[in-house]
Amino acid sequence: MRFDPPDRNAGDDLLDLTSMVDVVFILLTFFVLTAQFIPQQRDAVLDAGQSMSRAGASDRDLPEAVIVRLAARDDGRPPRITVGQVGVPAGAYKAITSRLREIDLPRLPVVIAAEPAIGVEHVTRAVDAVMRSPMKRISLTKLGTRSP
Repeated sequence: MRFDPPDRNAGDDLLDLTSMVDVVFILLTFFVLTAQFIPQQRDAVLDAGQSMSRAGASDRDLPEAVIVRLAARDDGRPPRITVGQVGVPAGAYKAITSRLREIDLPRLPVVIAAEPAIGVEHVTRAVDAVMRSPMKRISLTKLGTRSP
């Protein structure tokens, strides 16, 4: 038995795909080279309870610092405390630590702003609470007027 190669000139029943493959590769190259790859967009919300280190917020989206306010009370009870815009129970210094752990931005400074009537022991406890959090850049300042 003898096998003869098919005769190319016998008919046009064979389809030549060379030109189509060339066009497909040219189109593929065009689309790959003109595509713009965008990095993943992420939210930046301080009060959401999610860590912002996971959120790809840019520096302009963040506040300059997290303010921890210590406001004196007239009756001698522990001071009112706010972390950013969120109030925590009076004298609950562990709440400062947990709130800063939620924010979790070590590059962001923390400013402890206390009224002049606040005792040193309360400021010291606030500093200790901040030091137990991941945020270690701490500044101290005093508030000029009493907050309501």
